[in-house]
Amino acid sequence: MFACNSDKEQIVNDIKELKQQIILIENKLDELRVFYITNKGKYDHELARTFFKNLQDFISKERIKDLADLPIETWGIGKDIYFINYYSDANRKIIGRYLENSRCANNSNTPNGLPHDADKLFNLICNQEEDKLIHKMLMFEKKLKYNENRLMRLYPDPEKPEIKNIMDMYPDYEEHILVKY
Repeated sequence: MFACNSDKEQIVNDIKELKQQIILIENKLDELRVFYITNKGKYDHELARTFFKNLQDFISKERIKDLADLPIETWGIGKDIYFINYYSDANRKIIGRYLENSRCANNSNTPNGLPHDADKLFNLICNQEEDKLIHKMLMFEKKLKYNENRLMRLYPDPEKPEIKNIMDMYPDYEEHILVKY
């Protein structure tokens, strides 16, 4: 009996932790959107460097734990759970190019194309980071749903009767249904 209670507590704790992580990701999405709106076209490369570094650290830190415990069909994304390459060289190069172009964009001796390139790169980086956060949140939501269903299946609420047929909830309703074709 003790093992069952500790298992239930573990599932409940996992659910609480997943909900907190989803809230953190939603907050990061909001921060990214505010950052995008307030800094588009400003070319503040030091602020951008700090923001993108912190955002990448957050994304790489918030890993999904214990995915091996989940059946593959609950993932919804196939066998390879790490389909987002958080540490890709291409991503670092894009951010590096943006930082270099934004540093040069305020210089009057700079070719005209650099601010335009910096704007395109800024949009690309923000969109990529937003996609990573959204995908991460979706993975957490999948695991949350799995744990909630597992909790309900393993430890049903004794106060609620199990309903196998929706019509069991409304037995008088059948009398009022009139179907004409």
